[in-house]
Amino acid sequence: MATLSASALCFTVALGLGGGLRAEEAPNADLVEMIVNLVSDKDRDTRTLGLQQVRDAAKGPAATKQFVDLLPKLPPESQAGLLEALGGRGDRAARPAVLAMLKSDDGQVRAAAVRALGPLGEAADVRLLTPSLAAAGAEKTAACESLARLGGPEVNAAIVAELKRASPEARAELLGVLAARKARETLPVVLQSAADDDAGVRLAALAALRWLAGEEQGPALVKLLKAAKDDQEQWQAEQALLAVCGHGREACVEAIVAGMTDAGPSAHAALLRVLSRSRGGKALAAIVAATKDPQPEVSKEALRLLANWPDASAVPPLRAIARQAESLRENVVAVQGLIRVASPLKDKPADVDLLVEAMKLARRPEEKRMALGVLQNLAQAKDPQVRQRAQKALQTLGRP
Repeated sequence: MATLSASALCFTVALGLGGGLRAEEAPNADLVEMIVNLVSDKDRDTRTLGLQQVRDAAKGPAATKQFVDLLPKLPPESQAGLLEALGGRGDRAARPAVLAMLKSDDGQVRAAAVRALGPLGEAADVRLLTPSLAAAGAEKTAACESLARLGGPEVNAAIVAELKRASPEARAELLGVLAARKARETLPVVLQSAADDDAGVRLAALAALRWLAGEEQGPALVKLLKAAKDDQEQWQAEQALLAVCGHGREACVEAIVAGMTDAGPSAHAALLRVLSRSRGGKALAAIVAATKDPQPEVSKEALRLLANWPDASAVPPLRAIARQAESLRENVVAVQGLIRVASPLKDKPADVDLLVEAMKLARRPEEKRMALGVLQNLAQAKDPQVRQRAQKALQTLGRP
C-alpha cells in the first residue's frame, strides 16, 4: 500500500483536529477511508498518525465498525496499536471485537485488548479481566488499569464477587483495585481479607485499608496491628492506622490507648508511634507512662517519641527524666529533646533559659556543646532582646 503524500496527511490532520465532525453526524466516507489507509500503512510514523485519528476523528459507531473490521487484517503490532486507539476512542461499539482479541495468542495483543476494556467494558468484564491479574508484565499491568477504570454502579460488587473465587495472587491485586477505585462500601470485605490465610492477601488488604479506612475502623486496625504475623504486616497496619489518625485523631487516641494494654512489645512500640501523631494531652500522658515500661523496646521508643514531641508540653517529663535517669542513654535522649524544644524555629522563639538548663543537666560534653552552639548563634541574632539574653546567659556560664 502506498504511503500517503504529505499534503494528504496534512489534510487528514486538519479534518481530525481542526474542524472535526460532531459526534452525532455520519462520518465522512473519505475521512474514514483515509484513516483506514493510515492505520494499514507499513510505515510506523504513518500508522501512529492514523491511530491518533482513530481516537479523535470520525466519531460514531459506523466508523468504529470499519476500524474494528480492520483488526483481523493487521499484523500483531498493528493490532495492538489499533486496540489501544479504540479504547481511547471510547465507543463501546468496539467492545465485542476487543473481547474477542482477549483470546489472541500474541501477548502484546492480549495486553492491548485488556487495556482497551477499561474505558469500554462493564461489570460483566470483571470476571474476564481477573485471570490477567495472574499474568506477567504488560498484561497484568493493563488488567489493573482497566479494572480501576471500569464504569458502572455494579463494578465494585463484581470485584468483591471475584475475591471469593480468584487465586490468592489475583485476590491481592483485586484488593489494590478496590483501593484505587476508592470503594469504601467494600470495607467489610477488605477488613475480612486482612485476616486471610494467604500472607500476600493480608498485606494487600492492609495496604488497601490505608486508603479506604476511616476513624470508625480505628479499633479494628489496632486489632490487626496486634495480630500481625510478621514485621511487614505490622508495618502495613501501622501505616493504615497512621492514615486514619490523620483524620480522626481524638477517636484514634482512645482506640490505641485501649489496645496497648495487652499488646506485645513490637506492637506496643508501633502503637506508640501512631499515638505520637495524634498529639494532645491523652497521647502525651500515655507516651510518658510508656517511658517507664519494663520492656526495653517499649520504653526506648516512648522516650524517643517524647524527645521529638512538637511543643513545650513535653518539657516537664523530659526535664524529670534528664535529672533522674539511671542510664546515660536516657539522659542523652532527654537532654537532646530539651535542646530541640528550646531551639528557635520559624514560628517559635528560642527558650534561652531552657538551653542553659539543658547544658547543666547534660552528662556528656556532646550535649553541652550542642546547647552552647545554639546559644552562641542566638548571641548574634538580629532581635536585640534575644541577642542580649543569649549574651547574658553565656556570661553567666563563663563562656565568651
